[in-house]
Amino acid sequence: MKPSLHKIDLSEATAHLGIYVKQAKEGKHFVICERNEPIAELIGIQNLEKTRKPIKLGLAKDQIQFKGDWNESDEAIANLFLKS
Repeated sequence: MKPSLHKIDLSEATAHLGIYVKQAKEGKHFVICERNEPIAELIGIQNLEKTRKPIKLGLAKDQIQFKGDWNESDEAIANLFLKS
């Protein structure tokens, strides 16, 4: 079910935020405008499309190699940070 779209002014949204949040939870979709310019949307979280996929960890396992000691400090680089 696609939510219905309603334009409201920022001052109206501010004055009656609780009412609009309740309506968004029920499926309405609001575009909040300032001087007739859209600036934000108010939509119930249940209406958001779940497009993000979970990140799989370890995809590059055994593909990255470090030469030398990872914890070894480079004196030239350290001096760049320590100069005042």
